[in-house]
Amino acid sequence: MIRGGGNDFHDGYDFGSAIVGAGQPILAVHDGKVFKVANDVGWWYVWVKSSDGYNEVYQEAFNSRGDITVNEGDEIKVGDKIGTLSGSHLHLGITKKAITSSVQSGYSDDGTWLDPIKIIKEGINN
Repeated sequence: MIRGGGNDFHDGYDFGSAIVGAGQPILAVHDGKVFKVANDVGWWYVWVKSSDGYNEVYQEAFNSRGDITVNEGDEIKVGDKIGTLSGSHLHLGITKKAITSSVQSGYSDDGTWLDPIKIIKEGINN
């Protein structure tokens, strides 16, 4: 079960500004290509697709497009800066399924959304 922002299932992990720190850089947790930078769901987000099938969504961290430093089509590596935290927190969601169908599983523990902390730890260990 992924937790963050509460005790129920959550489709990612919320890294709160008290932990991360407002104004701090948001860094890539996986190599990939920036697929989309948009604000079509009520907040700015960055969607990264990796060559090994992961989809990472960095959201709720950016108050404006100016807080995001990457552009669609950019190739990024682990540790590259995606933007600057200006929102209340960073919500990081990771899945190997299509994002368009994954949004329906946002609060369902059905295996669609993976644990970002586990993915980050596995990357460090490899």
